[in-house]
Amino acid sequence: MPPKKKAKTAPIPDDPEEYITHIREKSGKRFESTGRKKNVNYDIEQNVREIRALLKINAEIFDRCIISAANEHDGKMVSFTRYSFDVVRVRPYHGTTQTHFVAEYDRSSKNFDMKPLSELPAYLNGVFVVNYQNAPYTMFIDYDALLQSAIMLHDDVLGPFLAQLKRQIESIHVSLGRIESWLLEPSRNIGFLEATFKTKLKTPTADDFDKVDLVGVAHGELCSLCNKSYGSHYSKDLYKYSVVVSKDRCYRAGSSQMFTPRKKFHLLQSCNEPGRFEKTFSIAKKCDQNKLQKFLAFMAS
Repeated sequence: MPPKKKAKTAPIPDDPEEYITHIREKSGKRFESTGRKKNVNYDIEQNVREIRALLKINAEIFDRCIISAANEHDGKMVSFTRYSFDVVRVRPYHGTTQTHFVAEYDRSSKNFDMKPLSELPAYLNGVFVVNYQNAPYTMFIDYDALLQSAIMLHDDVLGPFLAQLKRQIESIHVSLGRIESWLLEPSRNIGFLEATFKTKLKTPTADDFDKVDLVGVAHGELCSLCNKSYGSHYSKDLYKYSVVVSKDRCYRAGSSQMFTPRKKFHLLQSCNEPGRFEKTFSIAKKCDQNKLQKFLAFMAS
């Protein structure tokens, strides 16, 4: 089979006016991709209005989220950290017949793709020199400046370009929404805990993890190394290790590490129901919320 002949390209006009028209038509078709799609709006005024509104909303979400981002990042995959109450643990209170419902302080990190904020997609690239935001966010594109530059285009090109720009701004809105939804999850958890246990809680902060807090020690808290209480470290059976015995160090775990209490926690409720109960509920899950409420009803019956 003979090779297919390449389609002939139209010659570039020599006449200046025809040349301008040719370039504009060519550029417009580039941003239209496969032509003017039925569900794509090329109305310039409407797209400018919608893009500006989205840029304002995106800037507000960005400002709320970025304070939780890691200091070191390249503007693409960015790690965010949140402080929360993610689980409720039901556990026996050491040395008593009580059962405690406690919310543990949790710190978690998650990576999010922020590449749409730092790199233009191929369908928008190569038209303007991209400006970036002022410090400290110099790795993120200034989309407001890009819009202002785009408005200088001829209407034949501006219409299709704005349609593609709005597509990019919308994808950024979705990306930022995912980040904010994850960061706001602790607030929803606290709302559930306050309503369920009729108590008031304060959202955990970095200080709850960066500062040493051994309050739990005085209340029979358990060591995370050996699962024994703080006071039980100082015992006669420790002398067999032939070491200087100190109740603030854990030798049962086969080390001489300092006693490490479990995570800081908030006591939600205590019960005197006979028996030993141990259970963990992930309260971000609706099914675990229902199970916890049923378990509370059982303990109260």
